[in-house]
Amino acid sequence: PPSPSPPAPMPPPTHNRCATCIKPESLKKPHYECFIKNDASDYRGRISSTARGKTCSDWTEAHAYLAANEAREATAWEAQQTAQRGVVEAKGQRWKPARPRKPNALFDPSDPGLMAAGLGAHNSCRSPPGSSGAMGWCAWCYIQPQLQPQPQPHGANTHATEAPPGLAWESACCDVGLPSLECRDPSPPPPPAPP
Repeated sequence: PPSPSPPAPMPPPTHNRCATCIKPESLKKPHYECFIKNDASDYRGRISSTARGKTCSDWTEAHAYLAANEAREATAWEAQQTAQRGVVEAKGQRWKPARPRKPNALFDPSDPGLMAAGLGAHNSCRSPPGSSGAMGWCAWCYIQPQLQPQPQPHGANTHATEAPPGLAWESACCDVGLPSLECRDPSPPPPPAPP
């Protein structure tokens, strides 16, 4: 009997939310940019800019800033609750504590589980576990906020050197292309360290 012809290749899966951030040139990618899962959680490539062309921040640097900011926010929230309780009780009323503050999600690149998910001392796009609230449907990264020049005394540096407390970092999707049906080499080399 004649041998059956091989089945036609299936088109790559699409993702409705990210369809507009995929550029045609990203469909042709080297093997180390390959990933299979629709949420890009297995992406370990080297792309380090967002779909809009902004350079990604180093995961370690972003975590350090965000962890310090989270600690400041938690302390401020506790102080606010204590002050409100004092005011209410001074009026002879019963204190009803507010719902507990929900901490911001932090993606610590030194956490072994997140290291296994590709986080580390680099600025390549990733989709770490637990990031569904952040950008869990695409590979993403943090972007450092744009700092405005700060007025300085005559002759001093006229640019801010670090983000002031409370200035939120953004997170944005990266154009890593669409998932593939299979990858030739699922373990790409580690990304190069940022300059």
